[in-house]
Amino acid sequence: MNTRIRVILVLCVALFVVGSPAQSPGMDIVKNGRAVAVVVVQKPPKSLDQGQVREAQKRNVGGFRCNDLAAAQVLVDWIEKMTDVRLKIAAQPSGEKAAIYIGAAATEAGLDLRNIESPTDEGLRIISDGKIKILIAGQNETSTMKAVCRFLEELGCRYFMDNELGEVYPKSKTLSVGKLNIAEKPGLILRKIWGSKWSGQSLWKVWNGAGGVANVDRTRVA
Repeated sequence: MNTRIRVILVLCVALFVVGSPAQSPGMDIVKNGRAVAVVVVQKPPKSLDQGQVREAQKRNVGGFRCNDLAAAQVLVDWIEKMTDVRLKIAAQPSGEKAAIYIGAAATEAGLDLRNIESPTDEGLRIISDGKIKILIAGQNETSTMKAVCRFLEELGCRYFMDNELGEVYPKSKTLSVGKLNIAEKPGLILRKIWGSKWSGQSLWKVWNGAGGVANVDRTRVA
């Protein structure tokens, strides 16, 4: 290789190294098999049995409920599936610990949902600063649950079938999230999923877009 070619190659490598942006490691949620973040829900009721919440999420009948605590529980459950680590749900973060804020706690922490125009009030937003804070919420309780599902999709999770066989998620002892700025709303005012065995409401349906209202003010739909 002559000297001229060698100089050109060295310059190309130098430009690539200098010009490449530094990769941020992101905010750690679980690190080396240890929880390093907490899930924050506004005033979670102490009397609520967590096992009952989990069982309600699994039912395919009207017992399934969407609220901030249930959404936080879904997040905790799926992170445990991925990492074998269970995050704590609390009313506020402890010290400088990284936190994932859900629903009303996220809006109180600064998440703005007002500029998402959805005729059914189902807009959602997910913001991560990539350091110590993740904000997840929707304009109503169902869309907050959907926002959590959308966040889990960013982590590589999918829910293809209303059964454990349909759950897909990566396995890792470390889970981190970089910067995110996601704002979405459904394109249809009413979405239904039905079949011979799929009656009532379920997490699988919410995850895959079921929802909306039948009697919406159509003058708001442009």
